[in-house]
Amino acid sequence: MARVIENIIQERRRQTEKWGNEKGLLKDGFPWYIKTKVSVLGEEFGEICRAVNDKDLENLYEETIQVAAVAAAMAEGILEWANQIGTSISSGSQKPLPSVQVVRGQQWEQLSLTNDIES
Repeated sequence: MARVIENIIQERRRQTEKWGNEKGLLKDGFPWYIKTKVSVLGEEFGEICRAVNDKDLENLYEETIQVAAVAAAMAEGILEWANQIGTSISSGSQKPLPSVQVVRGQQWEQLSLTNDIES
């Protein structure tokens, strides 16, 4: 397990070096960074499926490490966002995050916390 965790940490570092800090932009009431990571996870999962179909064990391991690293980055972003909006996250918590609405006519970074997202 230690080898796997070390490989995930190395991959996280590689991703950060390649893409930098993508955090901070908000769009459609949800952090852009988190939405981006969901898309990346989908793409990486597709590569895992391809490696399984190709019976390519080495690529399967590499892609699995990449998925874990992207998921870790996403978890980091969720914790950072929760901290910014004053919500505590505990492992296994079923408490939903408050709704967030982008203030119309303002920059993405300016948010209004509401109970319901207005349409």
